[in-house]
Amino acid sequence: MITNDDVILISKGFGFDLVGFAKVELLDKEYENYLLWIDRGYQAGMKYMEKNKGKRKNVKEIFSKGKSVISLGLNYYKPDLFSGNKSNGKISRYAWGKDYHLIIWDKSDQIIKKLKEADNSFEGISYVDTGPLMDKAWGVRAGLGWQGKHSNIINKEFGSWFLLRT
Repeated sequence: MITNDDVILISKGFGFDLVGFAKVELLDKEYENYLLWIDRGYQAGMKYMEKNKGKRKNVKEIFSKGKSVISLGLNYYKPDLFSGNKSNGKISRYAWGKDYHLIIWDKSDQIIKKLKEADNSFEGISYVDTGPLMDKAWGVRAGLGWQGKHSNIINKEFGSWFLLRT
């Protein structure tokens, strides 16, 4: 049987800085906030945010066998400075390298593979802000930090300088 300590050790071995766990439950309050956000039109042109509403509330509609949600944070801060060249635009630090989706999907696949090797009954799926899973809500529930007014998760050690994987 895999323990939380096993998951933490494996996840940190693949470079994740934050690891947290939350029991699978309905996201009642978070779901109400999401619906209000949609009703107010805050999703702008992102029509995909309106899809799969029920799956956002109930993770069991995504993965019926789920018992826990594991949230992982990967620090993306780079101390390098912007060029200072005013003719260049500024690019957010999280986008300075390879597409973070590709990096985190690869790491997530490797983690799931290691966990299956440790316990062949282990099953899991992962999202990198690419599906209806409310990753920020789960990140808060898993103890990675709190949600700031800018909607990102803030952690005491890393601030909001991390990518979230759930």
